[in-house]
Amino acid sequence: MAGGLSLAGSALLAVCGPETLRNQWPLPALLVYWGIFLLLMLAALLAALLDLYYIRLQYRIGQREIFRATLGSEEFRRALRALRQKDDAPKDES
Repeated sequence: MAGGLSLAGSALLAVCGPETLRNQWPLPALLVYWGIFLLLMLAALLAALLDLYYIRLQYRIGQREIFRATLGSEEFRRALRALRQKDDAPKDES
C-alpha cells in the first residue's frame, strides 16, 4: 500500500515536473520539489524490496513446514532406521 502511494505520488510529481521548469521556479523550490520526487521514488523502491524479502521469507517458512511434516517427522525417521537395520542385518548364506 505504501509503495503504491509513494509510486503514485512520484508519478504525479513527474507529470507535473515540466511545469516547474516552464514557470522558472527559483532554485531552492526546484531542489525541494525534485528532492521530494526522489524520496518518493526511493520509498517505492524500498517497499518493493521489502515485499520481495517478505515473499521469500514466507516461501522458506512454507518449505520448512513441509519438510518437518514429511521428511523431518519422527515417524519417518523411525521407519528409515528400521529399514536400515533390516538391510544391515546379517543375511543367511545357506
